[in-house]
Amino acid sequence: MCRLQLVARTVSGDITLVLPADLDTKIEFESLSGDLTSDFDVRLRSQEDDRLVGVRIKGTIGDGGRRLSFKTVDGDIGLQRKD
Repeated sequence: MCRLQLVARTVSGDITLVLPADLDTKIEFESLSGDLTSDFDVRLRSQEDDRLVGVRIKGTIGDGGRRLSFKTVDGDIGLQRKD
């Protein structure tokens, strides 16, 4: 099994990933004012949105596995399912 990871950071740009429908991954998302949208069911492991500013989310898609980590200041992250 391949255990690749992806770490992406942006200040004010959006990131959209088109990913295979059978994706198994762990998600980490942190942003001051960006949003995370996903075509996949994300099982939340933790969510911190009671901070003074921003949000931090950790979750799992499928069976987990490789890690996708996103950190933005004002950028949105979109996870799209490739059918």
